[in-house]
Amino acid sequence: MSLDELVDVYWQDIAPKRYRDGFDEDRDVPTYEWLTKHGYSGIAYALREHHDLTPKQFFVDVVGL
Repeated sequence: MSLDELVDVYWQDIAPKRYRDGFDEDRDVPTYEWLTKHGYSGIAYALREHHDLTPKQFFVDVVGL
């Protein structure tokens, strides 16, 4: 997946779940534990292997949280 596609996954799928869990989806960076618990461990893998980013780097620098 491209970074743009991963950003879309965040806003279309992850952000609404974060909101329902009581997080501010516009500001709170998901932890690896949260991502894994909710079935998104593949995002961490894709970021690391294909984009040389950690999840935190992606959410802060690319998504803009």
